[in-house]
Amino acid sequence: MAKGDGTAPRRLSSESQDAVISPMWTGDSQYVIASVRGARGTELRMFHVNGGSGVPLGPAPPPEVAPGGGGGVAPAVSRLGASLSPDGRYLYVAQAVGGASGTGFPRWQIARVDMKSGDSDVITQAEGSGIRPLVSPDGKWLVYGTRYETKTGLRVRNLATGSDRWLKWPIQRDEQESGGSPSRDTLPGYAFTPDSQSLVVAYGGKINRLEMATGAETVIPFKAKIALDIGPDLEFPYKVPQGPVRA
Repeated sequence: MAKGDGTAPRRLSSESQDAVISPMWTGDSQYVIASVRGARGTELRMFHVNGGSGVPLGPAPPPEVAPGGGGGVAPAVSRLGASLSPDGRYLYVAQAVGGASGTGFPRWQIARVDMKSGDSDVITQAEGSGIRPLVSPDGKWLVYGTRYETKTGLRVRNLATGSDRWLKWPIQRDEQESGGSPSRDTLPGYAFTPDSQSLVVAYGGKINRLEMATGAETVIPFKAKIALDIGPDLEFPYKVPQGPVRA
């Protein structure tokens, strides 16, 4: 955590840096919800801005030993890319139960967690998985990623009517092959504009704005001054033996 300009950073959690994935703020700016990588998948935790060990969210992971005394191991559960509804009632997250590191599809689907009861239900059945959900500021739209014909795109669901359509396809490759614990989530993040009318997302080496109503695409101009130091010269003199050289 740091100030808006990136200064004065401080730690919110005790986990290692590579164990915390896709953090997001709650609406009151008092908590950060993130996925934390563990021995059996990733779990959701909510951290207060003052720090601490975090509070687990959603259903508890299944026990390692299956019920009934059979000695079997219950499948691991991974949850990534949480997005909280504006009223704080529902948490949307990409969820994989077992098989997340396999070769078959789908691996992930979007689950909705009731923040009052703790119950969850899966709301997508996408053949190319459902990943990286994001709820609009007005609570009307849910954007998520999925694959179709080996390419990744974004779909949008009207949460009031349940209608579901493509917003943009394709965008860029997702990271589902990395299994249940990808390095930084299955897709880079994207954001709604405050009026919920557009989505700002990076692909194709550019920052783009997609209109929610039509999917129309506009490139957002962006320039940055970059100064990078060149490392030391790694060229070393080496005498080549005289005479025939075997290639």
